[in-house]
Amino acid sequence: DCYYRMMDEFVQAVFNRYPKVLLQFEDFSSDKAMDILNRYRHKYCVFNDDIQGTGAVAVAGILGALRVQQKPPEDLKNQRYLIAGAGSAGIGVAKALVDTMVLEGMSREDAYNKFWICDINGVLRSSNELNEAQKPFGKSDETAGLSPLECARMVKPTVLLGLSACRGAFSEDLIREISKYCERPVIYPLSNPISVAECTNKEAIQWSEGRAIFASGSPFQPIEYNGKTYVPSQCNNMYIFPGLGFGAAVSQSKIVSDKMIHAASIAVAEMVTEEESQNGMVFPELNRIREVSQHVALKVALCSVKEGYARNETLKSISDEEEFKGYLLSKTYDPVYVPLVRKEFRHV
Repeated sequence: DCYYRMMDEFVQAVFNRYPKVLLQFEDFSSDKAMDILNRYRHKYCVFNDDIQGTGAVAVAGILGALRVQQKPPEDLKNQRYLIAGAGSAGIGVAKALVDTMVLEGMSREDAYNKFWICDINGVLRSSNELNEAQKPFGKSDETAGLSPLECARMVKPTVLLGLSACRGAFSEDLIREISKYCERPVIYPLSNPISVAECTNKEAIQWSEGRAIFASGSPFQPIEYNGKTYVPSQCNNMYIFPGLGFGAAVSQSKIVSDKMIHAASIAVAEMVTEEESQNGMVFPELNRIREVSQHVALKVALCSVKEGYARNETLKSISDEEEFKGYLLSKTYDPVYVPLVRKEFRHV
C-alpha cells in the first residue's frame, strides 16, 4: 500500500545518498515494526532498537543471571520463559532468545516450545489472528488462553519477562508462585517508564523473600531487606545500541546480522565483573558504559569482518585484535573541547 511505498522510497533514497550509513528504526507501531524490519534487514544496514536492541540486552541479562546462579551460558536453552506482552518488543525479545538457543545447537521448534507469551487475553492461542511474528509462539495445548498465574502453576517458568507496559502485571501471587520452585527466580520487568513497570524492585525482592534476580527497564533505587542491600540492575538498550551501531558503522557493514547482534549480547555479558556478579548484578555499572560500548563495538565489528559483511578495507586488513581495537578507538568520538579564551577586540 502507499505506506510501504513511501517507506521503500525513503529507505532507497537514504542508501542511494549515503550507501554506508546505518539506518535505525525507532518507535514504529507494533503492527508494522517487525514487517518493516524484515522488509529491509537482509538488503540494507538497518537496525530496530525496540525489537533487536531490547532482544539483545535481554539475552545479555539472562546470561548475567545464569552467572549469578553459577550456571554455564549454555543453560539459557534449558530455561522456561513466561513473557507478559506480545507486541513487537515482547516478540523481539523472545525471537532473540530463540536465535541464541539455535546458535547453541537447539532446533528452532524446540526453542519456540520454551516460551509462553501472554497478551491481554492470556497465553497466545494458535490462530489466524496472530501476526507472522507471533505465530511460532502460539499454543494449541492446554496452556492456550491461560492467565500468567495459571500458566505459571502449570509450566513452572524460571524466567519472568515483562514487556506489557502494564503496572502490576507481575502480581504478588505470580511472583510467590514462581518462587515456590525456583531457588533464584529471574524477574525482569522491562517496561518503561517506572509508572508502567510490571513490578518494582521492592516488590520482587519482598515477594520472593530476597531470592529474585532482578533487572528492570526503568531505574530503581537499592533497597534493604532482612539486613541486606539489593542493588538492582537496569536492563536497558543503552548497553547495546551505541556499541552495536558504532561497530556496524565503522566496519561499513552491509547488514546487521543476527550473529552481530548475538555478539553484542555476549560482549555486554562479558563486561560484568566478578564483584558485580557476586553482588547479584547482571549488568555492568553504568559508570562503565563507555568502556562497555567500546567492547561491544569491537565484537560487532569483528563479527562483521568474519561474516564477510564489512566493507572497510583498512579494518579487513587488520589481523591483530589489539590493532583492530586501536583502530576503533581512533574513530571514537571523545567529547573533550579546547577551552575558549575570550580576547578583547582592538581596532587597528
